[in-house]
Amino acid sequence: MKAYNPRADSLPARVLAYFASNPDEELTRADISRKFDCNVSSVQASLKTAVEAGALIWTQSDDLEWVYRAGPNALANPFRALAPAALAGAPAAPVATVIATLPVDENVPVNKPKPSQAEHWAPLFEKLAKPGQSIAVPTEWRRALSREATRRNRLVKGQATPAPTFKVGPDHDRPAARIWRLT
Repeated sequence: MKAYNPRADSLPARVLAYFASNPDEELTRADISRKFDCNVSSVQASLKTAVEAGALIWTQSDDLEWVYRAGPNALANPFRALAPAALAGAPAAPVATVIATLPVDENVPVNKPKPSQAEHWAPLFEKLAKPGQSIAVPTEWRRALSREATRRNRLVKGQATPAPTFKVGPDHDRPAARIWRLT
């Protein structure tokens, strides 16, 4: 089943963030209406997709009252429940709710940095030995090559000796991209 990630700061996101820090709790529609300042008549419709995805369970409690509980797919990404404004320091309640649920890990290895794209593309740039030369390349390479050409061109501006500059764009003669050596 695909992970359920509600829209940030939506009612399902806020309810799931609440259950992330209170996993043993259960809430009635009236509880949700009061706690999250919404109309009680819209709660069930608003949470329907979360129930269908298994993020919430809609069931009867021991005293035969209909309640929502955290489901097995409660919140694949608790950070998604935070509104961008909350991350920037605005409403603190959702942030505090999620922070309280974050576990502290030990001895997790630091991710290795990705290898430089410069080394990846170096043979292609070296093939362009003099100004005016160009090479047609697959269209899928255009964005990555453009970023690398821009990076190389920036390095040129700070150097005392002239170095080659490059441009990447569409090849108008065929369905491909093209890289040109300008200087």
